[in-house]
Amino acid sequence: MPDTAAARETRNGVIAALIAFITWGIYPIFFRQMASIDPTQIMAWRVLWSCSVLLILFTSLPHLRVPWEKLRSMRQLGLVLLATVLISINWFVFIYAVSIGEILQASLGYFLNPTLSALLGIAVFGEKLNHLKRLSIVVALAGMALTFLIAGVVPVLSLTMACSFALYSAVRKRSILDSASGLYLETLILVPFAVAYLSLVPLSPDTFVIPTAIWLVASGIMTLVPLLSAIYATRRIPLSTFGLFQYIAPCMHLAIAIGLYNEALDLSRTIAFATTMIAVSLFVAGIMQDRQRETRLRRQAATRPST
Repeated sequence: MPDTAAARETRNGVIAALIAFITWGIYPIFFRQMASIDPTQIMAWRVLWSCSVLLILFTSLPHLRVPWEKLRSMRQLGLVLLATVLISINWFVFIYAVSIGEILQASLGYFLNPTLSALLGIAVFGEKLNHLKRLSIVVALAGMALTFLIAGVVPVLSLTMACSFALYSAVRKRSILDSASGLYLETLILVPFAVAYLSLVPLSPDTFVIPTAIWLVASGIMTLVPLLSAIYATRRIPLSTFGLFQYIAPCMHLAIAIGLYNEALDLSRTIAFATTMIAVSLFVAGIMQDRQRETRLRRQAATRPST
């Protein structure tokens, strides 16, 4: 029974990860629909509508509740505040990147996420990586260093997005709050800042014009679905394995940037993507190697005579 329950949890985690990253994959198209709105205002409306949707959920679903008693711990409260800062940075940088036509930079940032997640898995959670996974990290870091040397400029947007989300995933894995209540508290903390900003600055002319207004309202749902799914997944599958699914969104972003919005691949970006793809292949091979090893050990255990 325990093995069946564990398998079910793993399967649910995999499904949740797929939902999360496929939804994130269509983000460039979604946020380009609001290109006439200032990125900071989009961020503020996104916070308000996300919190509104969560408020409705917590009000209408009896089993959802905020465990305020758990926040008496300064450590847990600190984790919530840190997660709030990290996810707000990630949200804003992505919106900004899309608004200025830098979807490729956003894509590269998400390609780097698995490498950073794997490093955090080792450093924070004591996860063990085989030689192929370790080699993938070395290749990815070397590729980034070479890219910086050729381009002569640090891709700040890419690195900011990669670091903020990898750290956010690690912080949320440390938190004892469930997915919904943790995200609810994070958006609730951001609401006063969003309200203050929208009250003090002139609103973009298209804010209340259909269909832009509809896209702004929908940003709440589009934000919550992948985030809740991702947080749910990180609690059920290893952080290093979770990194594998993170390649779905940047692959979609890359295809959208080049195929739909005609962004160009210069030499530095080509090297960055080439080395990252090599790292991806090595990381995937490492995951497959781990699974083959686990299968072999299970078979050996099953055939071993009992004493």
